[in-house]
Amino acid sequence: MLLFSMSMYVLAVSNDSSQVKTTETAMVVSLVTSIVALIGTFVTYWKFRRQLFTDTITKERLNFIKDWRECAACFCGLLALKNESFKVDEFEGHKLEYYYYKLLLMCNSTKPESYVDIEVLKQLNQLYQAKGKVSNEQFEKFVALMQANLAIEWKGTNLESRKGQLSASKKENLRMNIYKDYLNDVTNY
Repeated sequence: MLLFSMSMYVLAVSNDSSQVKTTETAMVVSLVTSIVALIGTFVTYWKFRRQLFTDTITKERLNFIKDWRECAACFCGLLALKNESFKVDEFEGHKLEYYYYKLLLMCNSTKPESYVDIEVLKQLNQLYQAKGKVSNEQFEKFVALMQANLAIEWKGTNLESRKGQLSASKKENLRMNIYKDYLNDVTNY
């Protein structure tokens, strides 16, 4: 816009003898200004779309984290009640099996880098098979693993919301660091 204003000024102060040369200069300046404005518009649009995508992904991942946490809490709560010999078979209209299968489906154990999800599946199966006889140690390990998994999701979401999509190596470093912390914690049980 500044260039366009300058070109208009040049046109206004030109005299009759150099009017043709000034008009050509003004047209070139106007063309350059238009091109710069068009490029700026595209860049602004691209940034907007990228931010919209990042915000959408972040929102969905936060919903996933919330759902994961609530599902794990209900699963553990129903298991604890079964341990205490309560005749409670459901919570909020859902049975233990619902939370078990929902947690199973929330895990992505098909990829080699999904060792945390594979560990979740192992412990989930052990807890479900031992329902009514789950030890405190098993509960503590499962809760610690769920916290580690939630930490991976939370930190990943936080980093991606600030920096955009993480590279495979950064994702792996994040997973490995949190998983190592989890392994250190559970050795104390």
